[in-house]
Amino acid sequence: MKEIYNLQEKKTINLLRLYKEAQKDMEQCIVDVFLKYSEGGELTYTEMSKYNRLTTLYNDINNIVKDLGNKEVKAIRSDLIENYHKAYEQVDEVLKAGPGIEVVGSKVNKQLVEKAITYPWSGSDFKTRSVKNKEYLARRIRDTITRGFVDGKSVSEMTKELKTVTETSAYEARRLIRSETSHIINSATHDRYKMAGIEKVQFLAAADEVTCDDCGELDGGEPFILGQEPMLPIHPNCRCTYVRSEERRVGKECS
Repeated sequence: MKEIYNLQEKKTINLLRLYKEAQKDMEQCIVDVFLKYSEGGELTYTEMSKYNRLTTLYNDINNIVKDLGNKEVKAIRSDLIENYHKAYEQVDEVLKAGPGIEVVGSKVNKQLVEKAITYPWSGSDFKTRSVKNKEYLARRIRDTITRGFVDGKSVSEMTKELKTVTETSAYEARRLIRSETSHIINSATHDRYKMAGIEKVQFLAAADEVTCDDCGELDGGEPFILGQEPMLPIHPNCRCTYVRSEERRVGKECS
């Protein structure tokens, strides 16, 4: 599954460019109000509070963040669907190449794909988490702008702080995508095993990471009955998976 993860990383880089674009748009909003209302490069909270100027700025910022969120959800959903299909097909190929099993029912079930995408495995689904992240981003930016005007900060100081806040949100988005990618890959693996009649699976730690204590304890341990195995990913950035217990060596080659 390594190639799926690696390709997703490249797609994520493109997605994170949206944060750069949003950041520039928000910075321009701040620059515009300074050009329009400041005197000698200074703009106070009192001055910005006149004639709904601050409210208008907040609304412009919120619209930019909302647009960013809509694009992010659309992109993540598309990637998750594609990654499910790729993972399902890879597991199907491994099963067909392995001995001792008659593989049936290899067609991807669209209802299972939708269930995997919308399942709140971490307490909420990816869309809800993405929306909450953007709501938090909007609040952070609003606080940054308000504090900037109250403290009499310059436009360069305010845009620098806005950049930091936006980059933090982009990092959270990257971590969300990595976790959801791991979950969708393992959901596809589970669904294909179940359809093939596999009864037991074994935990396989990712070969390209420093294994954490939690994953290390599970790696190569006693098999789990399919459906009773711990939910993956176990932690952020986790790429561990489950393989058919009888085919651990094959699983290691395709991890």
